[in-house]
Amino acid sequence: MLKPSVLLRVIDAISDFVGKITSFLMILVTGYVLYSVIRRYIFHWSWNYMTATSNFFLTYFSLGAAYVYNSGAFIKVDILTRRLPVRTRAILNAVMFILFFFFCLALLWTSVGMALPVLRKLKFSLRLFNPVSWPMSLIVPIGIILLTLQGLAKFIHTIITAVTGKENA
Repeated sequence: MLKPSVLLRVIDAISDFVGKITSFLMILVTGYVLYSVIRRYIFHWSWNYMTATSNFFLTYFSLGAAYVYNSGAFIKVDILTRRLPVRTRAILNAVMFILFFFFCLALLWTSVGMALPVLRKLKFSLRLFNPVSWPMSLIVPIGIILLTLQGLAKFIHTIITAVTGKENA
C-alpha cells in the first residue's frame, strides 16, 4: 500500500509537470496571435483565428489550474483566518474543502456532459478547414480531474497540519 506522503508527492509532481508543460503553450498562443495580426493587418488576409486561439486558452487554463493551485498562486482572502492558530486555520480549510470538492464535482459533471455528445459523434468544427474538435472536449474534464486530485492532496496536507499543528507537515 502506498504511504500518503508518496501519493501526495506523486500528485504534486504530476501537477507540476503538467503545469510547466502547459506554460509553454503561452509562447505558442502569443506567436499564433502575432502571426494572425500580421496576416490580417499587413497582408490584408482575412482569416478566422479565434477558434484556435480560444482552444489554446482553454487548454492553458484547464490544464494549468492544478499547478496554480499547488503553487498557491490563486487569490486567497484570508483576512479572517490569518491571525488564527495554525491548527484552527487547518480545520477551517479542511471544512472548506467540502465546498471545493462539490464545486469540482459540479464542474466535472457539466464538462463530461458537454464532452460526451461530441465524443460519441467525433465531431469536427464548422470552421474554414474543418478541424477535429473532439480532443478539445476532453481537455476540460482532464483539467478538472487534475485540479480535484491536487485539491485532495492539499486536503490531506491540511488534515496532517490539523493533527500535528505543524504548518509544513
